[in-house]
Amino acid sequence: MIVTKLSQIRSFGLFRDFAWDAGVPDLKRFNLVYGWNRSGKTTLSRALGACERKSTDFDQYPEGGVFEVVTDTGSKVRSSDLGECPFSIRVFNQDFIDENVVFYSSACNPIVYVSKEDIEANRQLEELSKATDGLVSVRDAKRKVRDGADKALVDFREATARTIKTTIGDHRVVDRYQYYDKAKLKQLTDSVDRAEFVAVLQRALMGLSDRMPREPMCASCKVAENECFYEHGVVCLGLITRSGCGAKCVSLGRPCTGCRGIAQDANLTYARQVLVERGLDPARLVSAMQLFNSLTEVAR
Repeated sequence: MIVTKLSQIRSFGLFRDFAWDAGVPDLKRFNLVYGWNRSGKTTLSRALGACERKSTDFDQYPEGGVFEVVTDTGSKVRSSDLGECPFSIRVFNQDFIDENVVFYSSACNPIVYVSKEDIEANRQLEELSKATDGLVSVRDAKRKVRDGADKALVDFREATARTIKTTIGDHRVVDRYQYYDKAKLKQLTDSVDRAEFVAVLQRALMGLSDRMPREPMCASCKVAENECFYEHGVVCLGLITRSGCGAKCVSLGRPCTGCRGIAQDANLTYARQVLVERGLDPARLVSAMQLFNSLTEVAR
């Protein structure tokens, strides 16, 4: 049995009072219905959907809508007597998607299982769904731990920055600590070499004394085969800065600024002599120390 026409559609969305006249060909086994958005395609499918449900009692059915369907046998089905609808019909439209496909969720309403293979696949799917639920719970728990750690870190930075600001800074004058905050502290802590920090912390936790390097960084530059900045008339504090960083700045093409402090075995007399031999003012050595070593005796 094939539907050949919707002979009448009234008060049905865009279709106020439509009648299938003789100029409209009957529907065949395969039919293509096309048109602009909101031109009535889905509305037509809802009339057929009512035949599938054998009822007009669903949300998308237009209130007061009336239709009549004619089949190739000449039988007619009206919207008022769908309980007697003699044919089986399946409608796939946006209403079907909204009711049976759930996005952003682990649930999806089943359509039909027609074989033992489908039933077994469904059983496996249910097992996988349970496993997924367990993994989701683990993920959520780990996210909760991570979020807690992130909050603790932010709180620590805020409290530490506040302590630095109030302890070191002077509220009576405008100094570099007046606007010290967690962002500036983060910038400072991010500059710390993590591998070295972990190594020092491990030794401290084991009760081992940690020996800070005594020698200047120049040896690290030679190991890394870096070209000396003094060959180009540029002041570099690698001559007197404590080693241990692997000469990272110099390896990246920037002169050392002395962030690790003055090496215990630094030979300041020799460093000044190097500047003089390169035609540079020795006072520039002291000037370069002001960034990280302004409070040391040698920088005064």
